Amino acid sequence: MPLATTMKNRKKAQEEIVGFVLIILVVSIALFILISLFLRQSNSSDKVESADASQFLDTLIEYTTECTTNGYSYLELDELIEKCRTNTLCFNNENSCGVLKRTLDDIMEKSWQVGKESKITGYKLIVNYGSSEIISFNGPLGPTIRGAEKSLPNKILISLELSLD
Repeated sequence: MPLATTMKNRKKAQEEIVGFVLIILVVSIALFILISLFLRQSNSSDKVESADASQFLDTLIEYTTECTTNGYSYLELDELIEKCRTNTLCFNNENSCGVLKRTLDDIMEKSWQVGKESKITGYKLIVNYGSSEIISFNGPLGPTIRGAEKSLPNKILISLELSLD
């Protein structure tokens, strides 16, 4: 009889240990979820990915510019950025960086209505090659920022941040 009682106690102890492990596991998962949600919310002042900004950058790099290398085939913006990076002149001997700046300035001015009456109160567009900046356009940025980045070949990165009211 004492052997049967000992076996029942062991079995009961094993069931209690399994129950305790399950409770610890459920509590750990719940804490992990809460911590990850908290960390995600704490970064809300940082740049948030914006579909508008991302689609704008996708379209921007496909824009056909005034620069040509042979007199009849015009460069798209991503190609012009590469020409600017290497200080290559356009076919008409115009500086490719000047064409790039003028083109981006015109596109940004026509694409984003910036001002107090608008939802967008400022923007920042930066084109980088590795860690060095090729060109940038800065405006006043507020606390709510939406943005996107687009990587191009040859270590070129285009970054757009929009400040929302």
